[in-house]
This record gives sequence, C-alpha cells and structure tokens, in this order.
Amino acid sequence: MRVRNPIGDAVAVGPTRNPAVSVEFVNCEVSTSGRNGIVVDADPTATAPWVEARGCNFFGNGVSEIVNLSAIQVRAFGNWWGDPAGPQARAAIA
Repeated sequence: MRVRNPIGDAVAVGPTRNPAVSVEFVNCEVSTSGRNGIVVDADPTATAPWVEARGCNFFGNGVSEIVNLSAIQVRAFGNWWGDPAGPQARAAIA
C-alpha cells in the first residue's frame, strides 16, 4: 500500500470488533499527508488484539506518523520514520 499527499489524514482504521482479527500494514508507505499518517479511531467496543505496522516508510506527514485514539495496542516496529532521501542522508546530517 502506498498513500501519498492526501489533504487530511492518510489512513483511518476503525478497529475490528472480531477478537480474532487484527489490522496489519506491511511494507507500506504513508507520506506527506496534510495531517496524520495512520489514525486508529477510538471504539469502546473494539476487541481486536492489535493494529500493527511493520516494514513501512513514514515521512513528511503534517502532524504525526501514527496516532492511536483507541484502547487497543498499536505495534509499530521495523519501520522507517525519516527523511525521504533515505536513512543515510539523515545520518550524514547528524
């Protein structure tokens, strides 16, 4: 999945009410949105084990890369959170 340049939030996730189903983003790119990259919406009846993002690229979003408004766990590991020129460009500046 690749989402680029949306005016508002790039992706809104409404957690599933099925306790056996999780929401996963794998090898995605979410970039340059006007607001947030991924928003996990609050739902007091949600029972999903988790929302997960792994192997994704997040950069240039207007407010935050991932926002969790729910009570469920959001796992976000093994992602790249940086400069669109690549991780080496950011390391060279530091």
